[in-house]
Amino acid sequence: MAGSMSETVQAPPRRSLIRDALRGTGLYSLALFGPKLASMFLLPIYTRHLTPADYGVMDLLDQAGSFLALFFGSNFSGSLFYFYFQKADERSRNTAASTNILGCIFCGVSLAVFGTVFAEPISNLVFESAAMASYFRIMFITIAFTFAFEAMLGWMRARNEPHLYTIASLTR
Repeated sequence: MAGSMSETVQAPPRRSLIRDALRGTGLYSLALFGPKLASMFLLPIYTRHLTPADYGVMDLLDQAGSFLALFFGSNFSGSLFYFYFQKADERSRNTAASTNILGCIFCGVSLAVFGTVFAEPISNLVFESAAMASYFRIMFITIAFTFAFEAMLGWMRARNEPHLYTIASLTR
């Protein structure tokens, strides 16, 4: 009987569980609000060096990129959680994570190729000019890296590594 009691897994103390939850929440919140706070500090620099037309170009590029990223599967990385937690062992979970990351890389590269090839027609559609095609190419290539990065951030969250997630998010 004594041997079987030593094999049972003890739940962590309640205080430790609450402390870990608060620490994780704080770190994930820092990763969420840090970039927004940084953009507030950068606003005076932007307003000093950019014209209203530059802001308009930035916003249209951002909106077009967001729409196309959504269309091409930018939330593909979110599916990791479903498949990751369906698996019972670490090896299967790592397989699910690597498959998700590779799928995100494939979606991102596909979008980058599409955007690079069709940058001029997209620029004509959005700006009624092909002059911004190079900016679209840069945006599409950046989105390809973003897809992979978001998948890796999802994996860090699934593994419950708030320190690593926060550092990666803030260095982005």
